[in-house]
Amino acid sequence: MASLLPGLLLVLAIWGAVLVARHMLQSSVRELLGASFVGQRVVLDGKEVISDDLQILYRWPAMAMRDGLGGFTMLSAQWLCRARDGSYLLAMATGSSKLGDGSVHWSWRQLTGEQARASLRSKRKTYQAVFGQPSAN
Repeated sequence: MASLLPGLLLVLAIWGAVLVARHMLQSSVRELLGASFVGQRVVLDGKEVISDDLQILYRWPAMAMRDGLGGFTMLSAQWLCRARDGSYLLAMATGSSKLGDGSVHWSWRQLTGEQARASLRSKRKTYQAVFGQPSAN
């Protein structure tokens, strides 16, 4: 039993390091996305929309691939937003980062109310919080 202890401690140390690295990557991705979203301007249907005026309804978990150098080689994220006039927008981020120097490009798509509802149907609590009724899932 005592001979297993060093191996067990090594496994626990490696697992802890992986968890810490994953948390740091997720934090840096969240920070980069949040900072890059501020001040975005887009013209949809002839109207200028400014990201600061949007209500972010839901953020799907961002996906990022690590580069092993403290950054990531690719990231992808989608946020469901609502404008002041009640219209829905899907904000889609793509980007990369090398040693903390991140670059994010936002693309936008206007959604109908039904498309916005459909995008959240599998997220029952979020659906109810956003639309005030249970999802018809």
